[in-house]
Amino acid sequence: MIALNHILKFITKDGKEVIIRPAGKEDKDRLVEMYLNFNPEDRCLGLPPISKPAIEAWVEFILESGFSIVAECDGKIVGHVAVIPAGDGTGELCIFILREYQNRGIGQKLMEEIIKMSMERGMRGIFLTTSRCNVRAIHVFKKMGFRVVDSCYDYEMYLPLKEKKIC
Repeated sequence: MIALNHILKFITKDGKEVIIRPAGKEDKDRLVEMYLNFNPEDRCLGLPPISKPAIEAWVEFILESGFSIVAECDGKIVGHVAVIPAGDGTGELCIFILREYQNRGIGQKLMEEIIKMSMERGMRGIFLTTSRCNVRAIHVFKKMGFRVVDSCYDYEMYLPLKEKKIC
């Protein structure tokens, strides 16, 4: 693993090179393309949106309102994680990995980097909401230190950052 100026390169479990880097407005079209190819069965709580205009508006909102990183493999964006500041020192996290790139460690690397970025920005915590059926994601979130704070219908999870140390 090599970390250079917020760019991380690593080799997946199946030998593919993945680059993790900050996302910017110049990535909008490539992110829209990723979300247009997103498997409908992998959508969670209505996200990502389905139509191209809705995806474009959603991606634009994320890029303007928060901070994001992407995972690139095979010359395309295959994963995206973002945190949208909530105004109270916390932020809401969303993460999406294309189905054919799941279970390779990409999500965990994206989570590690976005947590570091959140801490560097002085955030006190990150929250997320996920479907109770999203067992793999819940496992990764718990592994990263998130705790379930409400489980009435979906899982609302929270990661306090003041207690966490940057590795």
